[in-house]
Amino acid sequence: MTKPIILAIHGMGTHKPGDISKEIASGLKECASFFNVETLDIDSEFEIREFNYSDYFDEVRQKWANYAETIASSIGEGPSLVSKITALQSKLGNDDFLYTHWLDVITYCLFGPLRETVLSKAVDMLMTTMKEAKDDPENIRPVILLGHSLGTSVLHDAITKLYLRPEEPDSDNKLRFTTYPVDGLWTVANVSRLTHLITKLEDPNSSIARDNNSKSSGMSYAFYPCYNQYDPFTVFKRFALDPHYGDLIRTNEIRKLETDGFPFNPHSLVEYFADPEIGGVFLSKYSSLSFTTNEMQEAKSNYKFTTISGPISSALQDVKKAIREVEQQAGNMASLRTLVVKSVELYELIKEFYDILKNNNAKGAQNVN
Repeated sequence: MTKPIILAIHGMGTHKPGDISKEIASGLKECASFFNVETLDIDSEFEIREFNYSDYFDEVRQKWANYAETIASSIGEGPSLVSKITALQSKLGNDDFLYTHWLDVITYCLFGPLRETVLSKAVDMLMTTMKEAKDDPENIRPVILLGHSLGTSVLHDAITKLYLRPEEPDSDNKLRFTTYPVDGLWTVANVSRLTHLITKLEDPNSSIARDNNSKSSGMSYAFYPCYNQYDPFTVFKRFALDPHYGDLIRTNEIRKLETDGFPFNPHSLVEYFADPEIGGVFLSKYSSLSFTTNEMQEAKSNYKFTTISGPISSALQDVKKAIREVEQQAGNMASLRTLVVKSVELYELIKEFYDILKNNNAKGAQNVN
């Protein structure tokens, strides 16, 4: 089997070159261990390439010393909006995970020139990768596109800029599914519907960024959107379309890990791929490994033994109810200011749920001890 290319786009927060490759490898290796495969050589199975926009976002954040005022001035709003955003920043200031994630989502959504710069670079890398993989008929290689978190929005928006729908005329700067098909499109912790609320780019529910089938034109043979119900970044405007070729993978577990700092993170790409529901499917489709139905069930049982369950479900429902109320209000947004305010409210809710997760794990650790 020809070694597949994985073109990966990282999520929110600061990522050094090589980080997302390590996350993919770590998650898949851990997943393989639940199948009793202890020696998975990722480099021999896949060629992982990265599109990294993190340095550019960090540079922008550093230039904007007063981020709240920058947002407000960019949309012509005054002190009340500055106060609201500043208040949230102060709440998140000691939580680097949420602080950088909040900044990245709002930055991508609100600042068109910055977003277009990122998308232009992403389109160029997609074009280069697809042509290299598909132009030589003697050496055609499988290509898997993988986006995580905010990377799902970057990937989606770049795809819609690059790929032509069947009815569109040919263009030297664009690709067609018939000539440059993607073998697998994976969007993990998909937030493209959330960002679409503000960017108003193509709607992920009807765009070409999906599987190609008789009812919907797509640019991939198979589409795998994935989310964990406890992932706080996927509870608002969740992507829930079930592909015809592929699968909408919903996971419902959080692992109890013994590590420094925050012991588990349901938004982590490592945690997503460690789960046999996701990593097992990925390895079965694209690696030299293959698993029987019984082996898959055994791996899921092995994985479940490392998880916690139950106690945070009611807390999640409370937060989801509040988010639904925000979403209903957001449905008839009249101004960009309202969009920003609703986004602030959303992240306040995510902060609340994040704290519930941490507090619950701390109690669990005490009980274990």
